[in-house]
Amino acid sequence: MEITQNQQAINLAALLFVRGGFSLESGLHDGEISALHVLKQVKAVIAGQVNAS
Repeated sequence: MEITQNQQAINLAALLFVRGGFSLESGLHDGEISALHVLKQVKAVIAGQVNAS
């Protein structure tokens, strides 16, 4: 049985919650990046700036 994009988004939201703090998009694999776009659409996550200094 294949997992839906909404299920992937819920799984990613739970993972980010457990991690706490900030997570970089570059640290996610392809399935998680597509789930991240779902979370951005429903405003469950907010993109922020990274201090590169």
